[in-house]
Amino acid sequence: MKRLSLIILSAVLCGCTSMLPSGKTTPTKTVWTSYEQADQTISALIPFHDTRTDVAKFGIDPNVSSDITVMSYADVLQRFGVAMLADSNDADIGLSRCLRAGKRCNGYYINVKRIDSKRTGNFFSDSLQFTQTTETKGFSVSAIILFIDDTVVFTLVGGQPNINDTSTVHNPLGPLQGWGAAVTSRVH
Repeated sequence: MKRLSLIILSAVLCGCTSMLPSGKTTPTKTVWTSYEQADQTISALIPFHDTRTDVAKFGIDPNVSSDITVMSYADVLQRFGVAMLADSNDADIGLSRCLRAGKRCNGYYINVKRIDSKRTGNFFSDSLQFTQTTETKGFSVSAIILFIDDTVVFTLVGGQPNINDTSTVHNPLGPLQGWGAAVTSRVH
């Protein structure tokens, strides 16, 4: 009977990936659940028409979301460079006007990450550090909205629409893999 119980317990634990560590990075108060949703929201803003109030109606409000950094004119200059102030036919008209507006130019920098990481594989192999496999899935969005006073004049969105990575660490000696470094650090 003991032997049967050990066999059943071993079978359950060997396939039990729910006992492996997992993690999640979810920003607070983010209105977007996908990269596409963020891209559509930012792209829907109309330069020289929409206002800061309109932007807040889309859920983009630095007073509500910790994913939004308010940019001063100096921050905008640092990000886009003073070289953009020169006359250039290639420069976006909204960006160019904002840079020329001086302190009236400001903006939002939005940095959203939704990442889920989950360890997969065999419970014992992972726990004893022989092989540890981590799957990471999610998306990230970086966007900039520039204003002159309270009017949107420029938008830009980018990021990683599909984060799907697998990381595997293989230690042939398992828990003994780092014993040499541990011993030598205690000797010194």
